[in-house]
Amino acid sequence: DTEVRRLSPVALVTDDGSVDLINGPMDHGWCGGYTCQERISTFYAMVIVGKTYKLYLTSTQPQSMRYMLIDAKAGDKIRLDVWYAKSQRLDMYYQGQYIAPTNAQKKADGTYSYATDKTAAELYPKIGDREGTNFFDSKAHWMSMLIKGSDPFTIKTSPKIVLSLTLESVDGSDFFDEDKIVANLAALLGVPAEKIKIAKIVSEGRRKKRSGQEFEVEISNPPVEDESGMDDTAVTEMAEELTQASEKLVESVQQGKLGEALEAQVSDVAVEIPEIPPKTPEKLSQDEAERVTGKTYAEKQAEEALASPQGLVAVLIPSAYKLIDKSEEVEMLKEVKVRSKVVTSDGDVVPLLGAGDGTWRAQISVKSGPSKGRLLGTKEVLFTNGFGNLTDVRLSRKGSYKLSLKVSHPKTIAYEIDDLDVEITDQAEDSPLRRVMFKFDGDYTDMVGDDHEGFTSHVKSMLSTKYPDYYFDDVDHYSGSIVVETTVSTRTGTKEDTDLAVSAIADDTSSNGLTLEYKGKRAALDNFSGDTDDGGANNVTAIVVPIVVILVIVGVAVGGWFHYDSSKKKNGSTSSAEKLPSKKEEEPKRDEENVYSNAVAVNVECESNDNVIREGGAERIVINHNNNNAIARDSDSTEMLIADNGSLSQEIKECVTCGQRKKTWPCPICHGPQYCSKECLDSNWPQHHTSCRPRSPGTTDSSM
Repeated sequence: DTEVRRLSPVALVTDDGSVDLINGPMDHGWCGGYTCQERISTFYAMVIVGKTYKLYLTSTQPQSMRYMLIDAKAGDKIRLDVWYAKSQRLDMYYQGQYIAPTNAQKKADGTYSYATDKTAAELYPKIGDREGTNFFDSKAHWMSMLIKGSDPFTIKTSPKIVLSLTLESVDGSDFFDEDKIVANLAALLGVPAEKIKIAKIVSEGRRKKRSGQEFEVEISNPPVEDESGMDDTAVTEMAEELTQASEKLVESVQQGKLGEALEAQVSDVAVEIPEIPPKTPEKLSQDEAERVTGKTYAEKQAEEALASPQGLVAVLIPSAYKLIDKSEEVEMLKEVKVRSKVVTSDGDVVPLLGAGDGTWRAQISVKSGPSKGRLLGTKEVLFTNGFGNLTDVRLSRKGSYKLSLKVSHPKTIAYEIDDLDVEITDQAEDSPLRRVMFKFDGDYTDMVGDDHEGFTSHVKSMLSTKYPDYYFDDVDHYSGSIVVETTVSTRTGTKEDTDLAVSAIADDTSSNGLTLEYKGKRAALDNFSGDTDDGGANNVTAIVVPIVVILVIVGVAVGGWFHYDSSKKKNGSTSSAEKLPSKKEEEPKRDEENVYSNAVAVNVECESNDNVIREGGAERIVINHNNNNAIARDSDSTEMLIADNGSLSQEIKECVTCGQRKKTWPCPICHGPQYCSKECLDSNWPQHHTSCRPRSPGTTDSSM
């Protein structure tokens, strides 16, 4: 990540206190967006030879750093002290070879011993020492080195585990066999004994007033003599191996197994977890670069570094799982925040909960809520510094929910916070997000099986490729044939553009269809819905009629009717409703799923089951409603009055819903599909509405 990590400004401090603040090199990223800034991590400074300098870097220090004096004479040298946040082992290489620190002694077997009676002040390099002389003060976090000449000196970070603990023997004595401690730790953690060394034993005179003996143990790979053996792959493998050992170490302490292994009473345990080198981030595409994320990669990485344990962290015994706070009321598709913590029996936060793959995780789930209300976003989170905070969770339907938050890993921990009440409200009218649904005709179990993550990634890639101008987030899917839901948005982040995007998708799928292919299986699109069933502020009429259609309904009269006058509609102009004489007026209720109530509806008293009455060039279609029309619930029938300039006629055709040949009437909006009854139209409406469009003036039925 050398090109995306921002190390500047770099501060170079002289021994007299002067500061040279060096700003970072100019961005040389290929796009103009802030999210893809790249830069070289090379810094230049003027120094006076024979002096000592201290160097401070912004952000987490790199895994590998090179230092050199440009165009220096053979005898020119400086002492450079670099501050590191973590006390990982730092190995010096000069001309490709390892240079041991001043506190190391090479033994006959080729390994190093780091035990010494010298003080830290005695171990720091002096200007008169040979080039490459170095010492890492793990307590003060200073890496001190002597740089001479123009050849580069390289510092490589070598991962290690640092264990600090107090041991009290069972028989009360203060004597411990160091070799036995090393052997017992090696057996417990499953690492070779040569990787474990007692780095420091606090003498009795320097100990705090408490019983037992204090130890500091380091677990790491032996130094690699040739620099070529310390490439990124090798260092990552070392770090992962030690992380697994630290996982066992933390678990053994919190489960009381460490004392048994060391045959002693253990207290005051603290651990420093090895740092795994960051992976090189993937290059952003132009589309990703233009999408505003709010943070650069380097900023995100800095946040992650702050969230991870720094230095030695006390290993405490967890006792309870507590809720800190949560969101009470949130708009649909907005983030629901839940914060929790694990505490000791004294109520103190447990800062270290596992390590590596064994790090504790918290998962949120829905206990009860609206039908098809599902969690979206990141539903499981790692505990950091004792806290399990979910900030990227959303819910797909409005309504009242009861959520549950539980420790999902390790499986042996049965911590759970129940009955988290959250109210999800309608989206704001100007929300730039739309939840849409694709329904395919395949078998969900056959196509997806247990591969939920792979299928999710495939569907998102498919939609993003087919519609590259739009964003598809929170892809979700479930059975009932194959149902896919996703949240649509656009680069501009406006509701207007999102509505246009959804309408464009509806037009395209209606005209061209959509085929889903996954692992050799195919499924065709049955239906696209521009809104989920009870999705809040956005309703399906925006997809039924993408050209703005305003239906002005001013009242419903007993013994009267509304007249839908298509002859007044000119190429997408506003439709109108003409009120005929009535005795009593009241505001009608809209049935979002019923085309008749959205477009035209009449309440009349009529005893005929299937009547067509021609009146002034228009036809009144009267169909028994069977109490399923929201506007006509108090009348005996629902009457549709369709103005068609006399062109609409009743014919014997096949009903598209039931398949029977009988008297049929076309859809009252587009005059396309033929239906024998209102029930058949209502039944087919979820499939038909995606392609239904108002008929242009002058179009004849034969052209439908």
